[in-house]
Amino acid sequence: MKNKINYLLVNFCLVMLIIFFFYKTSYLWKEIFLNIKKVVSPFLIAFVLAYVLSIFTKIFKKRGCSNTVSCLLVIGLVIIILFGVIYFTVPIISLELENIINYFKVINLDSLDVYKEYIYKNFNNLVIFLFNLICNKGINIVSSFVKFISNWFLIVILSLYFLFSMDKFKRKVRDYFSNKSYFKIIKRVDLELSNYFKSFFLIIIIESIEYIILYRIIGHPYYFLIGFLAGITTVIPYIGAMFTNVIALLSSSFVSFKLFILSVMVMVFVPIIDNYVRDPKIYCKTIAISPLESIVIFVVAISLFRVVGVIVAMPLYVVIKTIYKEIIIN
Repeated sequence: MKNKINYLLVNFCLVMLIIFFFYKTSYLWKEIFLNIKKVVSPFLIAFVLAYVLSIFTKIFKKRGCSNTVSCLLVIGLVIIILFGVIYFTVPIISLELENIINYFKVINLDSLDVYKEYIYKNFNNLVIFLFNLICNKGINIVSSFVKFISNWFLIVILSLYFLFSMDKFKRKVRDYFSNKSYFKIIKRVDLELSNYFKSFFLIIIIESIEYIILYRIIGHPYYFLIGFLAGITTVIPYIGAMFTNVIALLSSSFVSFKLFILSVMVMVFVPIIDNYVRDPKIYCKTIAISPLESIVIFVVAISLFRVVGVIVAMPLYVVIKTIYKEIIIN
């Protein structure tokens, strides 16, 4: 009787061998990879932004709007939301900073007399240190800031181009792959990603409204700002809600002890309900990911890849799971 080859085991061994080879030769290609990453990253980020926005252009297209009008309407909504956030948040943040400064002004500074002599003695050294720091790091800071602004300007321009060309791009993909056996997989991935991003933005809206109402009920003066922050930081699951509640907690400590205690209660109980009950249920209904899967994905992503891993973990898992279902199961 002839021995059958276990192709699964052979493929697994080949994959492990390739990974080991790349690991051992990382000193040769790491620099090349980093340079390629610098070039490719703006294009990749721009395409992802355009892809996400294109999901919402479909809403206007279904109502009879052309591709150009739909894209312009979505861009207009994004601009309105961004300016709305700036309009509501900047005055509140300025007021909070002023309150913090006034709070420290009323502290009794007599207790610091023992440090005055030490401060005066080392004042010249401090001035020299700050001067050297500005001279050495100032140019680097300015150049880094200019680089950051120019990169994001390029990303915005590219994302606008990709957004207006998304229909054409999808049509070309459909025409090219329509006769291929894996075209069904591409269509399914596109559908599942669309459903995921719809669920994601639904969670953003729900979470913003939820926090606005909750902090308004307990009497927090900056409930509107906290609601906006809750929606924005949802891009980082689990961690974003904690960050928002910490800000709410710190600002409430300057108002009253009662508000501080109520904010602690919101901070403890609401993220648990949102992250382990509400969000997984929404994902389960739209993209067939169970609550347990959602929690496991987060734990693995934060352990291996930190914050960036948490952001990309869920859409990446959607793609992998869809491909697995189409190839292995079906």
